[in-house]
Formats: sequence, structure tokens, C-alpha cells
Amino acid sequence: MHKFYAAGNAVCGHVKFNLLRICRCYFCWRRFVCLLSYCCEVLVYSKQQISQLNVCWNNAYRKAFKCNLWESVKELQLFCERMDLKHIFAFRKLSFCWKVSRLDNRLMKACYSLYSGSTEFLDLSVYF
Repeated sequence: MHKFYAAGNAVCGHVKFNLLRICRCYFCWRRFVCLLSYCCEVLVYSKQQISQLNVCWNNAYRKAFKCNLWESVKELQLFCERMDLKHIFAFRKLSFCWKVSRLDNRLMKACYSLYSGSTEFLDLSVYF
């Protein structure tokens, strides 16, 4: 979270033009998401940790669109065609699982078959 806020403040400190253009820039968006979702495919976060990271993600939208802390940014994310961090985590985990399931490695297939029967995997399917 610290690196995410540091990167966001560094960008905002050097911006000479509209911050909204930076938020719409695909490269900047991908870089910020990478900071928050590093290794999320293989780590198991608690609901509290995911919520804290999602607050960071929402605060970036609040800063870009000059919203107050009590205002929801769900609509802004929708109009910017972006997902909230909970859905990003679920999408990345499911994408990782799909890639692992297509490997020729027997060990990885065994790991996938064990994981695909877990409650965590079934909870991921709720998002999509």
C-alpha cells in the first residue's frame, strides 16, 4: 500500500496537465494495478487485507476526480471501464488457474485439481 501511495503522489506531484488524462492512460493504470496486485494469484489475502487494498484503489479515483472520502467511486470505475480490486484479484486468480490447467506438467495438474475443489476456488466463481 505504501508503494502505491508513493507512486500516486509522485505522479500527482509532477503533473502539469489534467490528472484525468493520466488515469485514463492504460500504461499508468496497469502500473498502479500491478503495485497493488503483485502475486495476488498465489497469495491468500484475508477479507480485511483485500478491503484495505481496495480502499487504496478507490482513493486513487477519489483523488483523480476530486471526490470526498464518503463518496462512492463505483460509478466512476464503471464509466472508466475498470473493475474494483476485489474483481481484479478474482479475475487474475481465475486466469492463472486456467493457464495452470492447460499445462502439460502432471504436478501442476494435480495441484490444480486439488485447488479446483476448494472453497476458495468456488468462491471465485461467484465474481464471474
